[in-house]
Amino acid sequence: MKYTVAFILVLAVANAELLSPKFTQFMQLKEQAGNAVDAVMDVLNGLKQSALDERAALDVSHDENEAAFAERIGDLTTIMNTNRGIYDATIANREFVEQEMVNTANYIDFIHGRFESIAALVAELQDERCDASLIFVTRCREHYEALTAVELLK
Repeated sequence: MKYTVAFILVLAVANAELLSPKFTQFMQLKEQAGNAVDAVMDVLNGLKQSALDERAALDVSHDENEAAFAERIGDLTTIMNTNRGIYDATIANREFVEQEMVNTANYIDFIHGRFESIAALVAELQDERCDASLIFVTRCREHYEALTAVELLK
């Protein structure tokens, strides 16, 4: 057994010297791979942080745009309501003016009818006046003729 342990030791020392450069290369390769993984992780963490920063900036920009658009919508809604009020008032005024025009046209027709009836009444009164004047003149003439006849008879 002593020989076996000694043989293993000799084999281990021989292997260690043969494997030492490979082991060193392996350790260097492992360190380079670890460094590469660290570099990749740094790049990925940088990209992640960049994406988070960009997202935060976009969120701020979005919130500002949303607030600006909400304010603009509010302003336009106010303008729309004002214009709607003006429109409704204009429609009401137009309807009032149209009704006034109808009422005025009816009143003008009434006045024309009154003028025609007054003109007819004046013509009728003129005829009656002429008739009355004729009767009056006839009566006066008859009266003078009667007075003349009475004087002749006297």
